[in-house]
Amino acid sequence: MFNWPKNTDRYRRVSRFVEALFTKWDKFLEPPRHPKWRDVNLAATVPGWTRWSFADEMLRRVRPPDAPDPQAAAGEFAAFLKNNGTASASLSQDQRDALFREFLQWQSKQHVGSPQ
Repeated sequence: MFNWPKNTDRYRRVSRFVEALFTKWDKFLEPPRHPKWRDVNLAATVPGWTRWSFADEMLRRVRPPDAPDPQAAAGEFAAFLKNNGTASASLSQDQRDALFREFLQWQSKQHVGSPQ
């Protein structure tokens, strides 16, 4: 995404789109939307890419306060794979992504009942 200056019309338009997308994301998870939408993780990181600052801000706004930090979760997931003897090199990217989603779901359930 181009890093438009904040005082431009394009920045405002893209910001409105990103805000609408992030705040209404749960609508994509409901029928009649395709079930594959549930596989999308807006907080996922892509090595070598920098998330747009407004999108980062929106993630902080819409993420529940007790939700695990995705950046920290990625490090914990790598440690999890290493400790369990799962060679990440032997996994396809699709397998790794699916396993990471399962890990995030498991991790979020662990945080629900934990004391703050």
